[in-house]
Amino acid sequence: MSQLIPKGRPLSEQKNIAEELLSEAYARDFITMEEFEKRISVVHAAGSNRDVQAELEDLPEALIVQTSNDNTQLAAKEVKINLVLSSKTLRGSKLKSRNMKSKLILAEQKLDYSKTLLDPGKYYIDATIILSTLLIIVPENYAVSIEMGSVLSEIREHDTKFPGIGVPEIVVRGKVILGEVKVKKKGSGFIDKIKKLLDE
Repeated sequence: MSQLIPKGRPLSEQKNIAEELLSEAYARDFITMEEFEKRISVVHAAGSNRDVQAELEDLPEALIVQTSNDNTQLAAKEVKINLVLSSKTLRGSKLKSRNMKSKLILAEQKLDYSKTLLDPGKYYIDATIILSTLLIIVPENYAVSIEMGSVLSEIREHDTKFPGIGVPEIVVRGKVILGEVKVKKKGSGFIDKIKKLLDE
């Protein structure tokens, strides 16, 4: 099979690309969660480009890596999602769009950014949520702002706003009617326990 990552790139950049490819492979059910976690651990510890490439050798040709120009086009592309009486989880490259439109009716949508590497700046989600649930999962260093009108609904942000610049910020706009919007930080449960112990 052809090499998924172009030759000549620094090891740190190859690791970042490998993480994106593995996230996409997991999102498309090419590999299991157990395989994903094992491969990510190997990639993080890799000491050479060959070690990184070894974790990608059996992935499908369809996962050819995006060039920087491709990523720019992907970020500019608008993603539209309409769910009715269904559920859907998004991971990987689709979450790199800076403009997403989502309409949920009696549905459940999960946006899992925990394994997605975003460039700094704002990423907008314009959502209409009716009798539905939107769950957003983010890493510790991502910011999330909820700017939604609500009617008989629940919005839980989970302390996701960060000061300063240079971090990705996900801005959720729109309206929620008889629904729920939840933001969860990956690994926040452990941190909350530590904070609680320190406060006692």
